[in-house]
Amino acid sequence: MIDLDRHRLPFAVTGVTALLVAVGLAVDLVAGSAAPGLVPVVSVGIWVAVYAGVWLVTAGRGMGLGDVALAPLLGLTLGWLGWGPTLVGLLGGFVVGAVVGVLLMLAGRAGRRTRVPHGPFMLAGAALGMFFGQPLWSGYLDLVGIT
Repeated sequence: MIDLDRHRLPFAVTGVTALLVAVGLAVDLVAGSAAPGLVPVVSVGIWVAVYAGVWLVTAGRGMGLGDVALAPLLGLTLGWLGWGPTLVGLLGGFVVGAVVGVLLMLAGRAGRRTRVPHGPFMLAGAALGMFFGQPLWSGYLDLVGIT
């Protein structure tokens, strides 16, 4: 909600959330859940590469540092759940953002240069990945013949 209102994702919010998620995942690991292997680490790398890459290529005009700071948090969380949530969540944020952007332009409420905060779309994509990522990923792999 802060990003929608102020067009900012404060590090105080993303940093504290990252700490709480790390503690929660450590508790999950100690509680006897199976270790997720390297997927969360690779997921963090992918999310950071994509978001930092967009930030670097657009010289900070297309993506804010708050979005870049949120990326490893979402990458770790979704990576903990597996490849499906990771990749669906990453792609989902951009797809949801694009659909909303097009709808805003069609409604005359935004133009091509209108700045729209991306954090809410990152979170929406993460929710899609969390709840639908694994079935969508499995369906895709079945569709292309990789099982």
